[in-house]
Amino acid sequence: MNRLYACFATWMRHSASDGVATALVDLGDLVCLEGSREERFVVEKETTIGPEEGLHARPAAQFVKAAKQFSSDIKVIKGEQEANAKSSLGIMRLGAKKGQRITIRAEGDDAEEAVSALVELISRDEH
Repeated sequence: MNRLYACFATWMRHSASDGVATALVDLGDLVCLEGSREERFVVEKETTIGPEEGLHARPAAQFVKAAKQFSSDIKVIKGEQEANAKSSLGIMRLGAKKGQRITIRAEGDDAEEAVSALVELISRDEH
C-alpha cells in the first residue's frame, strides 16, 4: 500500500457536507481513494471479449467462478450496463459478445489481482 502514497495526487476535492478531504491518485489502471474515514483501492481495466460465445453460458460460469475467488467487490461494465461479476445471471444479462469492449472494476484489498486475472481470462479466445 505504501507504493500508492508516493504518487502525486491528480485531483483533490473537499467535501463541504462532511469536511473530509479526499485525494484521488491515478496510477494508470489503478485508482486509489484516500480519505480520513476509510481507504479503498479501485482498479479498473478495459478489455475485449475473446470467447466465440461472448460472456454467455460456459465462459460466464468460468468468469463468475474466478471472480468468487477474490474478496473484492467486482463489477463488469458494458456501456451503461453494470453487473456483479459474481452473478452468472447478471453477467449473461449484459449480453457481451465476442469483440465487444467491457470494463472490469474491482474495489478491495485484492482488486489489482482480481482485475488482472479476470481480464486475462475473458480476453482469451478459447474457453
